[in-house]
Amino acid sequence: MSEVDRAPAPDASTLASILTQSESAETNLFRNIATLFKSMPRAELRCPFCRQPRSLNDLEKLEKMLMKRIEVNDPVAMCKMGKQRYREGDHSTAFEWYSKAAGLGDTGAHYLLSCLFLNGEGVEKDKKKSIYHMEQAAIGGHPSARHCLGIIERNNGRRERAAKHWIIASKLGHDDSMKSVREFYEKGYVSKEDYAEALRGHQAAVDATKSPYRMATDMFSHHDNY
Repeated sequence: MSEVDRAPAPDASTLASILTQSESAETNLFRNIATLFKSMPRAELRCPFCRQPRSLNDLEKLEKMLMKRIEVNDPVAMCKMGKQRYREGDHSTAFEWYSKAAGLGDTGAHYLLSCLFLNGEGVEKDKKKSIYHMEQAAIGGHPSARHCLGIIERNNGRRERAAKHWIIASKLGHDDSMKSVREFYEKGYVSKEDYAEALRGHQAAVDATKSPYRMATDMFSHHDNY
């Protein structure tokens, strides 16, 4: 079992605490997380060779390829189709594709569903559901989702839990989480040993992304950034 699987996600009492905060505190918390989501880059569809934007014809071919994969219940293709619909401004259809992909266990789809529920795009705003899908994404190894759970725990005064989330995300190569761990270490909230462990894990994850095999895999991958 991986460390991500072992790390506890916020329990029901934690979520209840978030949802029963004063209106101003609750609003500020989710406004901050919504801003974080919106600031994260979402890659354009580009040719893996020349890096130029794909033509309309390329997009049509890609969509046909995706539909073939969707016919055999490929959750990655479903999530990809959802992203395409989102780019087109069809948030409701994007929500449907993300939901199907999440139902088949796609971690990125859970994360994107959390964004939609948080911002009320294509679906009614629902903070409980946003946190639920954020948790599912984090459990599945999504570093940005894990980082956001750390923000929630920090804003509720649970520094130890926040640090655990950020240490895990740091080991997955998440830069902002590594910065948060460093800040906690400087304030005395994280031990020297835990800080060193996070630093080593973060560096290992970054080095892994620079390997020739990983770079070649990323070039031909159908995944976008989210």
